Amino acid sequence: MRRKTLLLIFFSLLGLTACNTYVKQVPTGTPLSLNNVYTNPSYNYDTLVNVLLLPINNPLSQEGVQDNSELIALAILRNFKQFHYFNIQFATEDKLRKQSVIDLQKSEINRTLMGELGQEYNAQAILQISVTDMEIYPPMRLALQAILVDASTGERIWQTSQVFDASNADVYNGMRYWWNTHVAGANPFNRFDFDRLRPNTFFDYVFYTVANSYGNS
Repeated sequence: MRRKTLLLIFFSLLGLTACNTYVKQVPTGTPLSLNNVYTNPSYNYDTLVNVLLLPINNPLSQEGVQDNSELIALAILRNFKQFHYFNIQFATEDKLRKQSVIDLQKSEINRTLMGELGQEYNAQAILQISVTDMEIYPPMRLALQAILVDASTGERIWQTSQVFDASNADVYNGMRYWWNTHVAGANPFNRFDFDRLRPNTFFDYVFYTVANSYGNS
């Protein structure tokens, strides 16, 4: 009898502990909807199996972009991969850092080099992202242009141009919503705190939103 009573107390305490330790935080704010996205209405998106990400373009030669180019590339790969739109790989050759394949500022495409890359990497499309402004510490800001181009024809598949500025209320609320749904998890103490955001977390938020805009459109 005494053993049964102890077991009942033990399981009651266990249940109370389980209930009180992990409380899913209710998200606040709203997801950020990007308003400057182009998608080619006539393109057959089902043909996209492999996409090649080029080295991050830094047209203004900002040290911050150069110093964080690997973190940015990892955030792009991580967040495009999780939606399973296509396989995405990263080209790291030095020649691609010196020789422009896609110049978003001049709207120019080196179709010969792009075709060669498509064959070399077995990629149906090339993704180029250009960072035109960046501040990785509060107030955080990242201005970027992105374009996805068919490697064989040079046809534009998808394109966006966005500024993620944390001083903007929509961006701030978007970060809060993203944090509470994708970072906080079940820990009630891991609530959104703007001062805790780090560059890699901010990059993840930005490129999660960008990749999601591709899928939504």
